Amino acid sequence: PVDKINKLSSNYAPGVTNSSITGGGQITDPTKSALHELDSDAKLHGIDISVISAYRSYQTQIGTFEYWVQREIATGLPRPQAETKANLYSARPGHSEHQLGTTIDLKCKSCYDFEISESNLKLYKYLEANCYKFGFAISYPKNSLELTGYKYEPWHIRYIGKDLAKEFF
Repeated sequence: PVDKINKLSSNYAPGVTNSSITGGGQITDPTKSALHELDSDAKLHGIDISVISAYRSYQTQIGTFEYWVQREIATGLPRPQAETKANLYSARPGHSEHQLGTTIDLKCKSCYDFEISESNLKLYKYLEANCYKFGFAISYPKNSLELTGYKYEPWHIRYIGKDLAKEFF
C-alpha cells in the first residue's frame, strides 16, 4: 500500500515503459497491457482516452505537490493550511501511487485535465463500471475521503490485477 501513512523510499523506481496511449506517460509493462485492453474497450463505448499523468518519480512529486501548495497559497492561505488543503488532492513525495508506475490519471481525448464535462463524465462513469475488468481500481472513489484522505478522483486508476480489482469492485 502507498497512502498517507505508507511511504515509498525516495529512490524507489520501477521499470517503466512508454504507455503508447495518447498523452504518453510511462507505466509498468503489466499496467501497459491492461491499459491497452481498457483503451480498446473504451473505444467500443465511444470513448477516446488520453493519459494526463502516469509514473512520477519522488523528485517529480516534490515539484507536483509544491505546485498545488503554491496554488493554495495564492488564494490567501498560510503555508500550513495550504499544505493541508493540497494534500486532499495531491500526495506528498513518497506517498503518491504514481511513483509505483501502476497508476494513471485519464481524461477523454478532447477534454481538459480533471474537467467535469459531459465527455469526461462519460469516461468517469465508464471507469467506475468497467475498469476492474482490466485489473484497475479507482483509488479514491466517491464518499471515501474519511478512508483514503483524498477527494473523489474518478480519473485516478491503479493497476492491481484482475482478481484483486474484481474483489475490490
